[in-house]
Parts: sequence; structure tokens; C-alpha cells
Amino acid sequence: MEKTRSHEIGSRIREARTRHGWTLDELSLCTDRAITPSRLANYEHGIRRPGIEEAEALADAFGDVSAAWILTLDEERRSDAGSCLTSI
Repeated sequence: MEKTRSHEIGSRIREARTRHGWTLDELSLCTDRAITPSRLANYEHGIRRPGIEEAEALADAFGDVSAAWILTLDEERRSDAGSCLTSI
């Protein structure tokens, strides 16, 4: 079965989240609850796709990827910033 773009986006979100060791709730907190845990789960399962604003919020939370990478528009991650929980 071929992976859809929605599933690839979800895989990237899950990859970044698990790399940081975060739960869906912790990631939601890093977006100031702008993206709920249930919506994040829908993204990760390929049920929904984040828009550019959500992808930017996720990229800001992760700190080591770009919105373009999350949305599969770029294969290269960025690694020039820290994550939201680094300072906590």
C-alpha cells in the first residue's frame, strides 16, 4: 500500500515528537494548546493534514525541523534552534 501525503506528514510529526520523547499532550502544550492532542493524533494517523499555520506552530515547538519539512515540501530538516521544552 502506497503512503499518502497525509500519512507521510503524520509520520514526520510522530518522528519529531518521539525524537523529543514527548506525549501528544506535551506537544499540545508546546503549541499553547492551539493544536489539541486529538487533532495531533489525527495528523499522526493521516486522518487530517495540518495547514501552514499549524505546521509553523509545530516547527516552532520542535525547534529542529521546518514547516516545509513537516508538510513534505522539503527533505532537509533544520537544526538551528532549540525545542520548546529545552528551557523547562
